Amino acid sequence: MTMEAPLGSTAEAPQLRPLGVGDIIDRVLRMYRQRPVLFLTLSAIPNLIGVLIAQGARLVWPNAFLDFDQFAFLNDPNRMLAQLQAQQGRSGDTIVGLVSVIPQSLGIAALTYAAANMYLGRPVAIGAAFRAALADVPRLILTLFVLVIVLFGIWFAAIFVSTLPAVISGIGILIILVFFAVAVLPFFLLASFALVPTVSALEDAGPIHSMRRSLQLIAGSRWRIIGLLVLLLVLEIVLGVVLSAVFLGAFLSQSTAGRVAAVLVGAAGTIAWEPLPWATLALFYYDMRVRKEALDLQLAAEALPRTE
Repeated sequence: MTMEAPLGSTAEAPQLRPLGVGDIIDRVLRMYRQRPVLFLTLSAIPNLIGVLIAQGARLVWPNAFLDFDQFAFLNDPNRMLAQLQAQQGRSGDTIVGLVSVIPQSLGIAALTYAAANMYLGRPVAIGAAFRAALADVPRLILTLFVLVIVLFGIWFAAIFVSTLPAVISGIGILIILVFFAVAVLPFFLLASFALVPTVSALEDAGPIHSMRRSLQLIAGSRWRIIGLLVLLLVLEIVLGVVLSAVFLGAFLSQSTAGRVAAVLVGAAGTIAWEPLPWATLALFYYDMRVRKEALDLQLAAEALPRTE
């Protein structure tokens, strides 16, 4: 979904400026309050499709999924191990997870499209957002799979390489290299490639271009994106605590109705939460383009009346 202004447009240019971490979060929350139905609908439809896929598959093929109720006896490790061995080979959770990437990608693309248009002062409707997102789903799925493979490949390679000096030399202090590879590197990789889905959706880009573009835009601003991700994590925790407190009975109940209620509460929390990270990344993407590519001047020039 390339975000280009229509040719010959004389619309007023959006007033873009460099934003701080707090400014981005404030604008995202303001956009959410302005169009709650838009964001909740774009989040709800893909998430409910995912819930229907997961729960429907569990009803039709119950023996293909891990039964976590069997692990309730935490005081008996031997019984837990026996249950785990008895349930080996159940691949239902993996298959459902892979299939659920399709509606998840639809939601990512639709929410990114909506947030980008709102930030740029352009009209956006639910139907238009889904239509634009549908065209992006195959490419976005490929991009996400390649990204996961690359991230885990780099991580495991770093752990292996950092372990060798400590093993060969026998110098214990070198284990600090392993610590950095295991605990620090993931944050660096997450910060470096945080914009990959956003770039893929907004620039109609494939996996390689999206990863290069994310590295280019985020270079020098990793602490800012880490700050944004930490703030988002805090907001997610707060939302989770509120929902847990309000619907505590649903989580404690072991009845069928209680389990259904717990699933619905979890889905409601995800639906309410999901617009925030993707809108935040969309605004961060434009903020970095303003800082590094003078996007604000480019859009202002495009908004000037054209002469024949």
